[in-house]
Amino acid sequence: MKIKIKFEIKGNEGSANKTYTKTFIQVNEKSTNDNLMKFAAAYLSLVNGKDNKIAYSIYKANEEEIYSGSVN
Repeated sequence: MKIKIKFEIKGNEGSANKTYTKTFIQVNEKSTNDNLMKFAAAYLSLVNGKDNKIAYSIYKANEEEIYSGSVN
C-alpha cells in the first residue's frame, strides 16, 4: 500500500509556513489507522527539529484521507 503524509510546518513569529508531502510506498496493507497515526507522529517528530507546530494529513494512494491532526 502507498500512503502520503502532507504536512505544514507552522513558522515562528515572522517566518512563513512551509508545506511538504512525503510518500511511503511499501506500507503493510494490514496496518490499522492507529498504526498509521503513530507512524506519522514518529516521522514528523524526526522532521521537527525546532519544536514547531506541524499540521498534517495522511492519505491513501487514491487521495482518500485517513486522518488529520497536529503535533508539537
